[in-house]
Formats: sequence, C-alpha cells, structure tokens
Amino acid sequence: MKQEWKSILIALSTFTILPVPSFQWEDEPFRRVPRQLPLVGLVVGLLWGGVALLLDHSSLHPALQGVVLAFFPWVLTGFLHLDGLMDVADAMLSWREREERLRILKDPCCGPFGVASFGLTALVAFAAGWAAAEKTIPWLVLTAIPVLNRGMAALGMELLPSLSASGFKAGMAPVTDRLTVLAAALWTGAAVLLLVGAGGLRGGVTALLQGGVFWWICSRCRRALGGVNGDVLGCAIVLCETGGLLVLAV
Repeated sequence: MKQEWKSILIALSTFTILPVPSFQWEDEPFRRVPRQLPLVGLVVGLLWGGVALLLDHSSLHPALQGVVLAFFPWVLTGFLHLDGLMDVADAMLSWREREERLRILKDPCCGPFGVASFGLTALVAFAAGWAAAEKTIPWLVLTAIPVLNRGMAALGMELLPSLSASGFKAGMAPVTDRLTVLAAALWTGAAVLLLVGAGGLRGGVTALLQGGVFWWICSRCRRALGGVNGDVLGCAIVLCETGGLLVLAV
C-alpha cells in the first residue's frame, strides 16, 4: 500500500501542478505510475466539473466562462500535453521519412506545424467552451472525459510498442503489466458508463469520439514512427478533451 501511495504522488506531481507531500524516491513506485493515470484523470475531471458548477452560478460573461472551461485542464496539467501536441504535429505533418520524423519529434524547438496546430486547437477549444458555457452540462460528464482518455493512455502505454527507451518506459520492465492493463480497462469502462449515464446520447457520442480519435492518432503514429511515446499520448489526450468538449457544446 505504501508503494502504491508513492506511485500516486509521483503521478500527480508529474502530470499536474497540484502540490504533493515530499517523499523519498524509489524505483518500484515509479514503475507503477501508468497504473495511476486514470486516477490522475479523475482528479482533473473532478476539479474541472467543480469549476463548471461554480461557473453555472456565476455572473461571468459566457466568453470568459468559455476561457475557463476550455483551458482549465491545460493549466491544471501544467501545459504538459500541449508539448506533445506540437511535437507530434511537427513530426507527422512534415511528411518526411521515418528517421527525419523521429529527429523532428525529439527536437526541442517548435516548428510552424506545431504552432499552427496549437493555435487551431486553442481556437476550437475556446469556441467549444463558450458554446458549452451557454448550456447546462452535467458536471459528471466533464469528470468522465479525462478519466477516459487517461485510461486509454495507460492501455496504449502498456499494449502498444514503445517508440523509445525514454520517459517512464525506461524505468520499467519490457513486459506488459497485466494489473495495469486490467485497472486501465476497468477505469475506461467505468468512464464510458458514466458518460452515457450522465450525458445520454451526447455522452455516448463523446465516448465514441474520444475512443476513435485516440486510437486513430496512436495507429497513425505507430505506422509512421514505429511506436508511441509520451508525446503521442499527450497529443491524443489534448485532442480527445477538446473533441469531447466540442461534442457537448453542439
């Protein structure tokens, strides 16, 4: 239990800006971090849904509410996944050979495709947030969206070929962790049920859209790059959250 708790703290400190208690670093909790990704999504989702509830009872202009709804998950995660969005856009939209795409993916500089992709995603997210702010969206639906895409990210991390021996995979065994796969599958299924139960048909469409977008991105990157990494999964998370908000706003 102590190791599991430390892995939760590592996950929260890595994937959010939330303060966590100090603890001694150990390798075993680090290897369990993918198992905690859906839990990170739950924390993000609960706070996102809580903010939506507060906005429903506020007198802020819908445009300002849209800014908060659209960009709150980005701020809460320290803009971490936006880096993946821009890196993947630069690499994939370059239409180069695999070796050159991998070089671009690792390049710390941001190219024109990355900037354009960020700008378009931000505009769509803002428009969706503004439109959603003028409606009543069940807060449980917003809670379920990050859980679903983090659950799929954990499954992708375990089941898909790793692009490189870097990041979390570098400190893990090269075999699939069946407990992580089982936990991620359960979290993912629970998120889908919550989306359908709280959002009805629109929630079901949101779940289908997230699933389709997530696995399309991963499959494209697997063919073009040879696998997936944190950048690819982060890119998928951003686009899934934006797409989910867009469906709810329509």
